[in-house]
Amino acid sequence: MCREAQERGLKGAWVQLNLALATLCQGRLEEAKKEYGRGVEMADREDLEAAIEDLERMRAKRPGLEGAEEMMEMLRKGLEHGGTE
Repeated sequence: MCREAQERGLKGAWVQLNLALATLCQGRLEEAKKEYGRGVEMADREDLEAAIEDLERMRAKRPGLEGAEEMMEMLRKGLEHGGTE
């Protein structure tokens, strides 16, 4: 769905970060790292806060989700730097 949104020209950090989360949930860790990296580069503070909340909810549902902690660290570092403002 997120890829389809991108293909249709929908852009924005929220699309990118949702794609990253979906990729992570599919167990495609290396691809998820790239997608989260792109999302963090595009995101403002509000986007990053929403992505952190989304990932926290997913970790609560799937406690052993591989790579979740690493992705959370990436999002938090982006937030510390203030996003794209």
